[in-house]
Amino acid sequence: GKTTVVPLAMLHHQSKKKSNNQLYRIWVIEPRRVAARSAAMRMANTLEESIGTTVGYQMRGESRVSTKTQITVVTDGILLQKL
Repeated sequence: GKTTVVPLAMLHHQSKKKSNNQLYRIWVIEPRRVAARSAAMRMANTLEESIGTTVGYQMRGESRVSTKTQITVVTDGILLQKL
């Protein structure tokens, strides 16, 4: 679906345009914890990586992100905290 395909397409497009070596972060908002975790796992599987490398997720009480994470799937509560 759009939740998993669009962020990966944006990541692919970004990697082609690396003119100034700037790393962009892509945030995907999911309203439910299970949906956020599932979307992140599906994207990581598509990239054949473990969760927390290029794709991670963050929700109340649980975070699987690293400094290399470019796509982060978050719940709406985490997004509100970050803003």
